[in-house]
Amino acid sequence: MESINWTQILLDYIKPELLVLVIILWYIGTKIKASKKIEDWAIPFILMAISVIFALSYVLTISGFSAMAVWVGIMQGLAVAVLEGYVYQAYKQVAKNRKREKSIDT
Repeated sequence: MESINWTQILLDYIKPELLVLVIILWYIGTKIKASKKIEDWAIPFILMAISVIFALSYVLTISGFSAMAVWVGIMQGLAVAVLEGYVYQAYKQVAKNRKREKSIDT
């Protein structure tokens, strides 16, 4: 059975100019987590809302206001938020593996 390359699927559907949002969301997420004022479970939802607002603003600015532009902006925002979550989790797994390998080596 062939494995699905989720990263490639997401990148095929996200406007390249919106990929910078992944970095912005990651930064915002780390600051929110460090503040310890917001529960961890709420952070992905906050980042999703921020992502949708930014993407929607971008799409509406470029395309003008229409139902299709609103739909595309929302979908782009959701896709960017999913990609950021995927990248963050992949980073955490790599960091955890490296930490485990270092403790085994010593």
